[in-house]
Amino acid sequence: MSDTPKEMALEMKWADAHRVQLVLVNGDKTLFSDYCDPRSGISRNKVIDRLLAKFPTVDREQTESALLELARGGPPREEAKSLSAVEPDPEPWSGEVNGARLLDGIVALLRRYIILPPHSAEVCALWIVHTYVFACFEYTARLLVNSPDKRCGKSRLMRLLHALCRRPLSCECISAAALFRSIEAYEPTLFLDEADTYLSGHHVNEDLRGVLNAGHQRGGKVVKCVGDNSEPTAFNCFAPVAIAMIGRPPGTVEDRSIPIAIRRKAPGERVEKYAPGQSLRSMFIEVAQQCVRWANDHRNELAQAQPEVPSGLDDRAADCWFGLFAVADVAGERWPALAREVAVAVMGGRDGADSIGVQLLKDLQQLFSAADADRLSSAGIVAELAKLEDRPWPEYRNERPITANQLAKLLKPFGVSPKTIRLQGDWTPKGYAKADFEEAWARYLSSDAEAPPAEAATPPHTCDDKDLRQSEAATADQSVADENSHNPLSNKGCGGVAPPAGGPVQNRRVDEGSVELAGLVSSMAEELDAPGVIAPFRGEELRHFYDRLVREDGVVAALTDARARHQRQLLGEVMPLRRVGQ
Repeated sequence: MSDTPKEMALEMKWADAHRVQLVLVNGDKTLFSDYCDPRSGISRNKVIDRLLAKFPTVDREQTESALLELARGGPPREEAKSLSAVEPDPEPWSGEVNGARLLDGIVALLRRYIILPPHSAEVCALWIVHTYVFACFEYTARLLVNSPDKRCGKSRLMRLLHALCRRPLSCECISAAALFRSIEAYEPTLFLDEADTYLSGHHVNEDLRGVLNAGHQRGGKVVKCVGDNSEPTAFNCFAPVAIAMIGRPPGTVEDRSIPIAIRRKAPGERVEKYAPGQSLRSMFIEVAQQCVRWANDHRNELAQAQPEVPSGLDDRAADCWFGLFAVADVAGERWPALAREVAVAVMGGRDGADSIGVQLLKDLQQLFSAADADRLSSAGIVAELAKLEDRPWPEYRNERPITANQLAKLLKPFGVSPKTIRLQGDWTPKGYAKADFEEAWARYLSSDAEAPPAEAATPPHTCDDKDLRQSEAATADQSVADENSHNPLSNKGCGGVAPPAGGPVQNRRVDEGSVELAGLVSSMAEELDAPGVIAPFRGEELRHFYDRLVREDGVVAALTDARARHQRQLLGEVMPLRRVGQ
C-alpha cells in the first residue's frame, strides 16, 4: 500500500456501549473502517495491526492513546440508552392519570392472563409502577417468582411484566460482568428467567449473587480492574430485578426479594390467551404510557415520601416495601391500606430466608423445649434432627443425615461448641448445655418471643429416644433401665445392637462404646466420600461393614477394629473391608 496521504485523518466515535468505530478518511473518501472495544488490549491491538498493515505511516502510539482516552470516558449516556437490547419507554400518556385506577387496571390485566396466588397480582402491580420511579428510593426490591416445578407459568408472568415495566431487558443466562455492565450502560429493569441454572443449589454463581445483592440499595457498586493498566473502575448495580426460577435462590438474594410463589394451573382454571402475532409490549402500550405519565407527574412527591411501615415487617422487608408503600400512598383510594395488608400477608412471619445456621438454632430451641432438659448429647441431637422431615437435616450432605461434626461446625460461628457433659447415671458424652445457646437465641431468634411448646417439636415422639439424655435435675423420675435402652449406632446408619444384660455400669460402658464407634465410622465415611478422594469403597459400604460386625461380634470388638482402621486411615492408608489384622 502507498504511504498515508497528508490530507488523511483518523476519526473515532462510539458505535454502541462496547465498541468504537475507527474511520480513516481522505477528504470525502473513506479509506479504512473497523471496530474495537477500547477497554480490551487485545481488541485494540488487532484493529491497530489491521490499520497499520494498510497504512504503515499511521502513528501506533497516538492511535492507542486516543482509544485509551475513549475507554476512560466511556460511551455517551444517550448512545448507551438508545441500544436495541433494551426496549425504550413509550411517550407519556396525553392526559392526567389516576394512580389508583392505574393499579386496579394492572391487577385486572394480570388476572386475565395468568393464575396467581392471593395478593400476588397486587404485589406485581405495585412493583411494575415502582420500576418507573425506583430511583426516588433508597432500595429496590427483587421480585422473586418461583415454583416447585416447570410449566407453572413463571415465564408467562415474566413476559407480562416485561411488557409493562420500565426499560425491560430479559435474559435466560447472564454473567456477573454482563449484568453490571448492562446496568451501567442501559439503566434497565432486568428479567432473569431460568435462574435455577445459575442461582440454585450447587449452581450458585457467587459473583452474580454479589452483583444482585449490591444492586438492592442505591449506590451499590462493584469495582473491577479494566484496561491495560488494570485501573479500578466502579460500576453501578442499582436496578430493579425480577427473578424466575424453580426452587429457591441463596438466602441473601431471597432476603432482598418479595416472593411470588406461583403454582401450576388447576384443571378447572381458565385464563385468556394472547392475541396471535402481536407483541405483548404493543398490546399493552397504553398501560406503559400511563405509567410513564403518572411517574413524571409524581416523581418529586415520591422522592420526598416517608410512608408508614407496619410493625409486622422486619427491617429487610421494610426496605423492600418502602418504595411500594410510597407508590400506594400517592395513588390513594384503597391502595394505602391494601398495600400494607398485602405486605404483612406476604412477608410477615417469614422464615424462608433464614440461613442454615439460624434454621439450626430454631430447631435446637424447639428440641431443648420438647426434652425439657438443660443438657443434651450430640448423638441424641443429631438423631432427633434427622427425624425432622421438613428440614435439611435428614439429607444434609451426600443424602446422609447431619453428623455430630457437622453440627459442631454450624454452631461454631455462633460461639457455641460441644463439651463433655454429665447426664444421668454418670454418663459423660460430648454434648451441649442449654445455657450456652441463650445469647445466640436472643440475638438471632429475637422475633420468636418464646420457645415453642413441647408438642411442636418432632411429634409424636416426645424425646422417648433415650439418647436425648435428661439432666439429673430435670428427670428425677426416669428409670435406670429406660436410661440405658438407647442405641446410638442406629442413629448413625451403622445398624443396631441389642443392649446386653447386666447392671447400669456395664450397660453405660456399652453405650459409650457405641457412641465412640458411631463417631469413628461417621468420620471415616465422610473422608471417603469427600470430593476428589479415590478409594476402593465408599462410606456407605464402610457403614454396612460395621453394621454387620456389631451384629456378629459386638460393640467392643467393632470399636477395637474401628480404632485401628481410623489410625491407618489418618496415615493415608485405606484398609480393605475385612477385620484389621486378619
